[in-house]
Amino acid sequence: MQRYFISETEFTGAYIKADFHHIKNVLRMKTGDNIIVCFKRKAFLCQITEFANEVVRFNVIKENTGDSELKIEVTLFVGFPKGDKLDFICEKATELGAAKIKPVMMERSIVKLDERKRTERTIRLKRICKEAAEQAERNFIPEILAIEDLRKVLFKDYDYLFVCYERETENTMKKYFEKITPGSKIGVLFGPEGGISNSEFEYLKNNNFQSISLGKRILRAETAPLTFLSMLIYQYEL
Repeated sequence: MQRYFISETEFTGAYIKADFHHIKNVLRMKTGDNIIVCFKRKAFLCQITEFANEVVRFNVIKENTGDSELKIEVTLFVGFPKGDKLDFICEKATELGAAKIKPVMMERSIVKLDERKRTERTIRLKRICKEAAEQAERNFIPEILAIEDLRKVLFKDYDYLFVCYERETENTMKKYFEKITPGSKIGVLFGPEGGISNSEFEYLKNNNFQSISLGKRILRAETAPLTFLSMLIYQYEL
């Protein structure tokens, strides 16, 4: 069933505005049709009652009790990669259950963005996550945090901070699975294509990051975040 994410104002007023065209003209839905409306991390089965003044009005039938969210709240700090790799990471990380994604400019990030382009890219990534969250039947859209340089990022309010480092050979996530419990907040950082510099690695260690390995092979920048999330899914959902 089609899923839509709306604001508090829309939910209180029982209407959907941004997706009016998609509902009425693309899917050609009619009054009486049912949809899923997501609000404040909850999903509700709703029935369309009216199309008027560029909004879709609905009645709430019941709250859906199913929960499709990871039991671990994961924030991905992603070293800004080149091309459209970040689009891919955000889309797939949304499907795999990430709670927040923060693109980070690092020493070996090839792409350089001014403030205007950073804002434009953030808007694009939010749209990608919205569409992926609808497809994956999630109850909320992962938050895309503002693009910042690594040394300006505040790493706080996490139970665990990890950095995936290709030179780490002994410390793996398996070591932490018994310690990490449902409800934990995890922040994990991944480098761009060129990896993490020595000075950045020391900086992260000084900010309470623990280095971990994701296996014996060197993973691409767009593969590592998805591997990490897949490990969590296997451990806490399967």
